[in-house]
Amino acid sequence: MNLEGFLVWSAEQPDRYEFVDGNALPLPGSTQQRAALKADILAALHARNRDTRYRVYSSIRIVLPSIHEVRYPSIVVDAGPYIPEATEPSKTVLVVDIGRHRDWSALPDARYLYVTDDADADAASEKAISMIEER
Repeated sequence: MNLEGFLVWSAEQPDRYEFVDGNALPLPGSTQQRAALKADILAALHARNRDTRYRVYSSIRIVLPSIHEVRYPSIVVDAGPYIPEATEPSKTVLVVDIGRHRDWSALPDARYLYVTDDADADAASEKAISMIEER
C-alpha cells in the first residue's frame, strides 16, 4: 500500500491507524498514567496559549509526504490558519510524543518533545511551553 492508498483506506476505518514503512499499524492503546500526563500537558498548553496564534490539538494526524508516513502524536501545536474541516494541522510548530520516541525531522519547522510515561507533568508542561515561546 502507498501513502495515497492508505489515506483513502484509513478514512473508511472505524479505528485510527498510522502508516509507517508501508504498513498500516493500529494506534497503540494508552494507560491511565499516560492519559493523565497528556491531559495535564494539554491543559497547561491550552491555558498558556489562549488568545494567541497557537492552537493545541490531540488526536490529530500528521501526514509526512517526504517519508511516506502518517502519524498521530500525543499533542500538536499549530500556528497555521484555522480550517474547521481539516484533519491535519496547518503549520505544526511543536510535536509532543508521550511514551513513543520517534524521529520528527521530516517536519523541519517544528520542535519535538519526547516525554516519558513517568515524567513529571509540570516539568513536561513547562518544557513544552518554553519550546513554543522560543520560536
